[in-house]
Amino acid sequence: RPAAEAVVRQLLGLRGHGLTDVAAALRAARVELLSAVADQRVVVLLSDCLHTTGDPPASALAGIDRLHVLCPLPTPESEAAARALSARGGGEARMIRSVRDIAPALTDLLA
Repeated sequence: RPAAEAVVRQLLGLRGHGLTDVAAALRAARVELLSAVADQRVVVLLSDCLHTTGDPPASALAGIDRLHVLCPLPTPESEAAARALSARGGGEARMIRSVRDIAPALTDLLA
């Protein structure tokens, strides 16, 4: 298993390209959570929430009790999309403008 710092570094180093199917990502998260023994199935999505292919993201919220969104380097359009999707998912959105925003945002969302 890679160290947590290495995973975070890899995630932050991802650069978007091609088509984005946010609904498919949410369905994959739901599948991962099916075997979870928990009071709530919570997903934290790192995304600008601007889907360019597939179903509308809100259509894939079944099986997710709470969806929080970390929106990196938000534009007005992506901030609105992240806030709308997280609200539909019963969660909250946090705008991530620098790597320093991540830990406080996660701590706040998961507290």
